[in-house]
Amino acid sequence: MDRCEHAVELKHKGYNCAQAVLCAFADKLDLSEEDLKKIGASLCKDLKGRDTGTVICECDDCVRNAVRISEGT
Repeated sequence: MDRCEHAVELKHKGYNCAQAVLCAFADKLDLSEEDLKKIGASLCKDLKGRDTGTVICECDDCVRNAVRISEGT
């Protein structure tokens, strides 16, 4: 499974978007998954349009895009 789909899988297991992306890179980072989850505990309310009603990017695509950017692809 590639890193993008691994991150999406984590998202579907209850991780928020930021946690899913961070934890998908756990093998490359010098932090525990628990610490990465704490770091990524914030929400993506602007992208989800929680205040505006306009969704800029769906969660799964947001996760994929963040991984791709992080990988430089």
